[in-house]
Amino acid sequence: MGHSATAPPLLAAGGAASPADGITSRARLSGGLSSVPTARAFTTAFIRRTALIGWPRVGDLLSCVSEMVSNALFHSRSGQQGHFIVVHLQIESGMLTATVLDEGEPDAPLPPRLVDDTGFGLMLISALCDDYSVTSTPSGRRSSCRFQLDSSPATTSASGYPPC
Repeated sequence: MGHSATAPPLLAAGGAASPADGITSRARLSGGLSSVPTARAFTTAFIRRTALIGWPRVGDLLSCVSEMVSNALFHSRSGQQGHFIVVHLQIESGMLTATVLDEGEPDAPLPPRLVDDTGFGLMLISALCDDYSVTSTPSGRRSSCRFQLDSSPATTSASGYPPC
């Protein structure tokens, strides 16, 4: 796993680290099922480095990153051998943004289907974060979820679904 990080956390009064704007970290992960736990470990390291260990939405963030990476692996070329995904985490203006970039194609994630056990990842992500978007890029897709750092878990998402 290759990753880069900038701007160490600032120390608040009393010497405790607190999240500060401009903290960013990026990891390029090879396509494959091991990318999901690797992305979680990368996100956990970011949480520790930015002093967010006690933040009540850590589990929501980890779940969203796992789902976005899983979608990239199962619904794009990024899941094929020799391909990659990029996980980017950033704190800016009181928001934590987690972004997963994939290599696009062959198919986009679909809405939930009640006849099988797949398709609920997008609904889960939307329910857990404050804002979720998927956009096309020239080289693939960008999935991003955003969390307000000063908020507790959302009671409803933009989709109107309560969190799980």
